Amino acid sequence: MNFFIPLISTLAMVACFIALFIGLCSAPWQLLVLILLGGLRMTEKLLQDNQRRSLADENPTIAFSQFANRR
Repeated sequence: MNFFIPLISTLAMVACFIALFIGLCSAPWQLLVLILLGGLRMTEKLLQDNQRRSLADENPTIAFSQFANRR
């Protein structure tokens, strides 16, 4: 599942750049596509951050100083 999100957003960006450079589309349509692609990239970034945080919550770091002077 995590593999498809970067793949889809990368393919969408490539398609957008092809449309921009070939010039088959009008300017408002290109602007809409760029806004949507920006949303895809931000969604991908937020999902990666969320996954990293959830992994950090599952495996918290151990403060070894709390075990240092136990008697």
